[in-house]
Amino acid sequence: MSHMVLVREGYEQEENRLRTLAAELSAQRLERIQQQTAHYFKQPVRIRNVRVFDPHTLTLREPASVVFLGRTISSVQPADRPDSPGEIVIDGKGGTLIAGMFEMHGHRSQEQGPLDLATGITSVRDMGNANAGHVPAFGTADGMLDASYDELTHINQLMLGWVLKPDEDTRSLLRFTAMKRFTLLALDSAPVLATLKRITSRGVAVEPTVAIHEAGMLSRDGQIPVGQASYLEHMPIGYQRDAKPAWFAIEGPEDDAAFRAAFVKIMDTLRLMHQRGVLLIPGTDLGGSFAYHRELELFEQMGLTRAEVIRGATWDMARYLGADQTLGSIEPRKLADFFSAAWRACGIGIGLSFPGLSVLMLDLSPQHEQGRNSSALQRCDALATTAALALAGIAFAQMQRMQPGLAFAVVFAIAAVIVGLGAWRAWRVAVACRATPGARRSDFG
Repeated sequence: MSHMVLVREGYEQEENRLRTLAAELSAQRLERIQQQTAHYFKQPVRIRNVRVFDPHTLTLREPASVVFLGRTISSVQPADRPDSPGEIVIDGKGGTLIAGMFEMHGHRSQEQGPLDLATGITSVRDMGNANAGHVPAFGTADGMLDASYDELTHINQLMLGWVLKPDEDTRSLLRFTAMKRFTLLALDSAPVLATLKRITSRGVAVEPTVAIHEAGMLSRDGQIPVGQASYLEHMPIGYQRDAKPAWFAIEGPEDDAAFRAAFVKIMDTLRLMHQRGVLLIPGTDLGGSFAYHRELELFEQMGLTRAEVIRGATWDMARYLGADQTLGSIEPRKLADFFSAAWRACGIGIGLSFPGLSVLMLDLSPQHEQGRNSSALQRCDALATTAALALAGIAFAQMQRMQPGLAFAVVFAIAAVIVGLGAWRAWRVAVACRATPGARRSDFG
């Protein structure tokens, strides 16, 4: 992957040496990560006390043990089955096992691998520099479907065919600025219905890369993108700074409102596709990892249940790629390709609830107050969390020496009071209009 090299004047001749050194240090870092985190077992491994997500029934199975040897799952056994001699036993602690997820729109670099694995992504479709599924300049989705496309990539490219004139060239920023015209679209109009009929009758899949559209259309200078609200404060300061510039030039309130309304129309279009049975493919064009989780959150907003979202990210994509004999579900004779959601359950909850709260706050705020209110929400969350932890910690430390049982009860009581106050105050909020989801980053289109 090419990187810019910035050197002091007079040291230009050092460029090649610096590039070589950067590549060597990057490789050494990844080797250290691999040595510290990878484990190789010659014996069978039994993961006890886990609930396996079943994509066929969209349910969690009863507690079980998953046994694998090498790269292959040997069996899924009842939880009370005794261990076999010589097995390595891992306590799953009641967590959930989910088959590895598929990031379906990647442009890979070796640095992205560890982050993907840490977030449950074990398979990546690398798009390389190919234009698979893209609608070319002066083309339309209808034309590409008539040319036997079996997949369409980037929802903006599909929808631009409904609003552009035949001679308008999308090899420019027009492919972004023209998205403001989506606000004029009637989803029951003849052109829209004709395209949807082509898609459904021919079984064509659509990979919308919706998180990157959210990032481009809803990011504003100085504001925390809603799509990153659940984790941005934990990232390095340089990363946080890079996340806050707007992607597009927002010339004024009219531009701001037009892009926001256009994103709502994109989500409405995707809901309509889902209702009509179109296979929607989860891919980010943003590097996967945290962005992929946001993509899945947005799929839920399209009308899929959470179980359907997980099935779509696992079994559906394995079957779509012809890999369902070895991947996509946790079953005997398949690859031991899965991750534990035991601790991730909390993170997923935050990822779903906090962005939801941010979206609601933005929806209820006047446009000129959205930046200030977004910042206030972040500060309030940080201060309230710190205060609650401090109060609970002091109470626990004081009582734990004398009455340990009561100490735990007091901590839970404090948490219950906070929950009660939040629920009581929530009744004062009335939503008058649909929420507009928030943001993420890369080159779409």
